[in-house]
Amino acid sequence: MSKSSLFAERKYGEIYVAVTSRFGGYSNGAFSSLNLADHVGDDEIAVIKNRELLCELLASDSLKVLAATHGSDVSFVNPQTQVMPGDGFVTNSKNLGLVALAADCMPFALIDPVAQVVAVGHCGWQGLVVELPKSLGNEFLEQGGVPSRSVAVLGPTICGECYEVPAERVGLVAAKCPRAVVDQCHLDISAGVKEQLGVFGFEVEQVATCTLENEDLYSYRRDGLTGRHALAVVIHEREN
Repeated sequence: MSKSSLFAERKYGEIYVAVTSRFGGYSNGAFSSLNLADHVGDDEIAVIKNRELLCELLASDSLKVLAATHGSDVSFVNPQTQVMPGDGFVTNSKNLGLVALAADCMPFALIDPVAQVVAVGHCGWQGLVVELPKSLGNEFLEQGGVPSRSVAVLGPTICGECYEVPAERVGLVAAKCPRAVVDQCHLDISAGVKEQLGVFGFEVEQVATCTLENEDLYSYRRDGLTGRHALAVVIHEREN
């Protein structure tokens, strides 16, 4: 029995959020099979087909895929925007899929179903140090998002028990995001993103699973050479 290409789904009015699994795509070998990243050494044609499949799953006209740099650069995009490297997108364009890729880092979305403004971000330990969640939240508000009626959807990430890192890295994160610290050699990315988004007052929903432990998802820590799953969001046209 084949497994679904969708790991999780959420719907907020006309706004649809999807987290993909690693199943049902065109990639082979270590990238099997729904790898959505074009920077990991996978076959280019397979990645194109996988992204076309994601576009169909989202019922979107086109995609804007984050080219993550583990920084705090965020941008407002529309269908005509040329994508530059960065870790956050915001849009109010209809039928445009915004896509954050990950394989242990946290992809997340911000959604205002009334203003119909959405955002996606990509955050790992470096994103916590440079406060990427705050940067994306500020741009989301700048484009009309209202925290009191908005939702932050947090995608899968490696859990605090599994994410062992050097002590100096824990120190860097602790200076900006103390709740992300589990102990002197473990970090909890999920807790860190929640802490930094907490200043805005968003309602938070989480797709709670550990990417390293859950083999339905990609994990760089577990597999090394591997693909990337996605958290994607799209604003559909209102039905009359």
